[in-house]
Amino acid sequence: MGKYSLKIWGDQGPNVQQQPGYMSENSALQFALYTPQPYTPIASGWSCSTCNGSVGAIAFHPAFLGMMITFAVMFLSGWGIIRR
Repeated sequence: MGKYSLKIWGDQGPNVQQQPGYMSENSALQFALYTPQPYTPIASGWSCSTCNGSVGAIAFHPAFLGMMITFAVMFLSGWGIIRR
C-alpha cells in the first residue's frame, strides 16, 4: 500500500512566498492506494464480521439517544400546546 500527498499550488508554482490574493501551496491532503483482494463469493462461507449486531450499536450511540430525547421533548411539548 502506498501513501501519497496531493500538492496543490497556484500559477506561480510551488515554494512561492505567500502574497495576499494569491493561492498558497497546500499539501495537507494525504491518501493511500491499495491492492484489491480477489473476489470471494458469499456461497463460499464469507460473512461480514462488522455487520453483526450493528443495530444495537446504533441504538446506544450518544447522537442517536440525543435525537430520540429531542424528538420526545418536541412531541410532548406539542401535545401540551394542542391540549390548551
